[in-house]
Amino acid sequence: MIGALILSLSIFYNILMFSFLNKKNKKIPLDITNVTIIVNIIVYGIVLPLNYFLSINGYNSQLFLEKYNEITASDIVIYYAVAAMSTATFIIILKLGKQIEINEGEAGQKNKTTIVGTQYRKLLFLGLAMLIIGIVSDYIYLKAYGGYSNYLGYSKLLRSGIMIVDNPFSFMMPFRNCTLLSSYIFGLIAKKRKIFPKILLFLSVIFSFRILYSNAGRLSMAIYIILLLVSIFYKEKTRAITIRSVLKIISVLAITALFTILLGVILKRNTDNSILTTLNTEISFPFLNLMVFRGGSDNTDYRLLFDALGFIIYILPSSIWSNKIGINTASSVITAAWFGSAKGFNGITAEMPADFITISYMQLGFMGSFILPAIFALVYKILYKLSNKITENKLKTFTKIYILINIGISSIYYCDPYLIIQKSIPLLVFAALYISYEVIKKGVNKYD
Repeated sequence: MIGALILSLSIFYNILMFSFLNKKNKKIPLDITNVTIIVNIIVYGIVLPLNYFLSINGYNSQLFLEKYNEITASDIVIYYAVAAMSTATFIIILKLGKQIEINEGEAGQKNKTTIVGTQYRKLLFLGLAMLIIGIVSDYIYLKAYGGYSNYLGYSKLLRSGIMIVDNPFSFMMPFRNCTLLSSYIFGLIAKKRKIFPKILLFLSVIFSFRILYSNAGRLSMAIYIILLLVSIFYKEKTRAITIRSVLKIISVLAITALFTILLGVILKRNTDNSILTTLNTEISFPFLNLMVFRGGSDNTDYRLLFDALGFIIYILPSSIWSNKIGINTASSVITAAWFGSAKGFNGITAEMPADFITISYMQLGFMGSFILPAIFALVYKILYKLSNKITENKLKTFTKIYILINIGISSIYYCDPYLIIQKSIPLLVFAALYISYEVIKKGVNKYD
């Protein structure tokens, strides 16, 4: 009965999402709204039913198998109701106003997609500045641990919530990822015949993998590899979503999942389960978090839209908002609902991430499923509108893809505002550098 209900509601959900697709001249434009809709269909309309059917056949961890065995028809109906409300609200806000296409300009306009002299110098400067900021931040952050080799020993403890070193520069951690963004910039100009950007690309990739390996993050490393390949090989030709482009999106998601598993083996973070069990386990938590949160004794203790304000608060160092103010992240609350305590307390060394559907409901119940997605969509849309101000079309297109993958798609699973802010720091640094460059350039040209 549960399986038939999930299948029926997933079909209804897919029909709802398809009705929101933008259409132009009998085609489906490759815009941010349409890509978001396709990804939602894949995750909630296809992956969720597959996850359930694989789980009841034993392809999951014991933790998630127990929860699936407890699931009721009421849980499924409520989950799909919240999913439909949250994602539909998000999509409706995105649809308001002019739609933002991923690829700008008309196909065949070579001057629009080719990095010319002045653009090359600008991107070279931005890439170098980001690389230097990342390397300096990495040095300052690791100094408290006695250097890189010592940090490798502390890294797993930090991921488990065990703090044995008081690092006064812990706020520098996300700035290290400026190195990652620098490699994307160098990737955009690496096809030029000049050797210098290729050398810088190589160096930035080495430093980036060094940082990612020390953090032992599987998904972040997989996303990095995909974005790096996009920056080097992506061609701005597609203007509409076709079956081929949908298959590309599915392929990217599948490759990311496989990369995550492979990197888990390399980083020694996987179990000895089969690949199918490991993969199904990794994608299960967003579909069960809501049931666990609602089933807790404090399921009416809503966060009252605190996670909307969190975008501002989480910019501050964690030593202020966590240690001095005592703020708990949404992920900490969900982890406590699962295990009885947050990560770092009472022997709990893992954290259950806050997914988009659950964190929306956590704010104010069903009302939160409308309010928080609307706020998130507005922030999301502002980021894309700001990216449209980039004058270099190739950089503009990549920035949109970067936001789409690193912030948009990944937030379906990892939607805690704290994590979103952490991932956005390099983008904010890049924006500050880009604006500064433009202001200085205008000032120089004014007096020429």
